[in-house]
Amino acid sequence: MTKGGGQTDRLVLDQPVTFFIGENGSGKSTLMEAIAVAGGFNPEGGSRNFSFTTRASHSNLHESLRLTRSVRRAGDGFFLRAESYFNLATNIEDLDSQPFSAGPPIIDSYGGKSLHEQPPGNSPC
Repeated sequence: MTKGGGQTDRLVLDQPVTFFIGENGSGKSTLMEAIAVAGGFNPEGGSRNFSFTTRASHSNLHESLRLTRSVRRAGDGFFLRAESYFNLATNIEDLDSQPFSAGPPIIDSYGGKSLHEQPPGNSPC
């Protein structure tokens, strides 16, 4: 449903996959980032457990969103943005190199091999 002036008052995502298509600068990435942040994800990417910040550059659009979920809520999630893939891969390696790690290496959840060394499209993200 669209209101005048190009504003949207409701966006229903009821399919397993949704494509956002538009010109460069039309706000696709900003909208995806805002939905992710409103859903509790790090604006730079990752799961809800990632809280690193390399540069706070995200918009405050998430503050204007109200997410409504169905009763069937996903138990886990991941926000992967192309701009932050490198930073995320590096952060996983940095966390795994810390001597105080109490659990298994994080990289084990990603195939046991550095994301920097995996070819595009083969990463389990």
